[in-house]
Amino acid sequence: MTDRRSPAGRFVLPVVLSGVFVQLVSVTVMQVAVLDVQRDLGAGPGESQLVLAGYTLTYACSLILSARLGDRYGYRRMFVTGMAVFTGAAIGSAAAPEVWLLVAGRLVQGVGSGIMAPQILSIIQSVLPASRRPAALSAYGATMAAASLAGPLLGGVLIELDPLGLGWRAAMLLTVPVGLAALLLSPSLPSVLTGRTGGRIDSVGAALSLMGTALLVLPLTVGRDAGWPMWTWASLASAVAVLAGFAVSQRRAADPLVHPAALADPSTRWGLGIVLVFNAGVPSFTLLLSMHLQGAQGWSPMQTALTITPYAVGALGGSGVANVLGRRFGAWTLAASAVAMGIVSIAVAATIHDPATRWVLWLVLGWAESPSGCSPPRRSPRSSPGSEQKPPSRSRACCRRRSSSAARWASRSRAWPTRRPPRAAAMRCGMR
Repeated sequence: MTDRRSPAGRFVLPVVLSGVFVQLVSVTVMQVAVLDVQRDLGAGPGESQLVLAGYTLTYACSLILSARLGDRYGYRRMFVTGMAVFTGAAIGSAAAPEVWLLVAGRLVQGVGSGIMAPQILSIIQSVLPASRRPAALSAYGATMAAASLAGPLLGGVLIELDPLGLGWRAAMLLTVPVGLAALLLSPSLPSVLTGRTGGRIDSVGAALSLMGTALLVLPLTVGRDAGWPMWTWASLASAVAVLAGFAVSQRRAADPLVHPAALADPSTRWGLGIVLVFNAGVPSFTLLLSMHLQGAQGWSPMQTALTITPYAVGALGGSGVANVLGRRFGAWTLAASAVAMGIVSIAVAATIHDPATRWVLWLVLGWAESPSGCSPPRRSPRSSPGSEQKPPSRSRACCRRRSSSAARWASRSRAWPTRRPPRAAAMRCGMR
């Protein structure tokens, strides 16, 4: 454990949360910049789709293997590697003279993000004592809300101001100062965050996971614009077969990437289901709304950003009470949040052309979403006192890779208790 009173200890959480910030900003800023990119580089609808979705494609493909690499070679090393790749790709994307170079830059940026993402929660669990983890997860959720606010808002401002004639390129560079600062402060991450587990990398599982994810995500990304040709359906069918083979290989592998026991906990399964529903709805809706307002309604990037801003403001404000609600009502908080999000989302869609109602409902929608980042329930696990201080296993790292704060909340309902360990166990772990 790292002493927060030390100079290095004070920087651990800001450094790792900077990774969360740049990941989300790089996605949300493109929601207001994509039409300017299309006009400037002469990109067609399919190419614009790849600029947006190429990042997600490589991000998804690299997550599982990156989690295992963090266990094998060290969380700090992989976090720094991912941040360096991400920041370098952001600079390259901003300088791209052709749309295909921009697409290539976004693909590389997604790889960097996928390398970095699993290490963030692993570092938090390894460094922070159990009593501070709920607060760290609340800070995680607040960082996501702040990034959702900063991305489109600052991106819209930069596109409107057009500093040095950069336009959308200035918006692409938003994450670079934060990334460079994180790299400069990365030595503050404890040196204990080196490789913790031996064993070989499951090469068969890695190949199957990469292939299966690519076969699944690629047709979903470009299929609509391509008119759903036969190859997209063949790719989806192949994805099912390859991912089934991956599941079988993980049951038989001596050192699997994702241990089958990782999904045995119902809380984890429910959390991942909520992640799927949330990310299939809210981000896609904000993207389509942004493109509609700019393309069909003729709004400026700034006007579009201001329309989406209340959602992020509500999420940021709600994150302050989400931790309290989670402790008070437990899992019912997450269930109520999901129901409220569904109801308010329907109301937002029904009143999308009413400015006054739209702003209020976006604010409420963000507030309703915020409990997905709240702390674990009050119930503690029936586990050994010292078990909570152990570093996360491969199965936990793979399960808890960053998808949404809902998964973090649900999957940690048993793994991260709020009770302090007995003094003997605390002293063995270096705690006071």
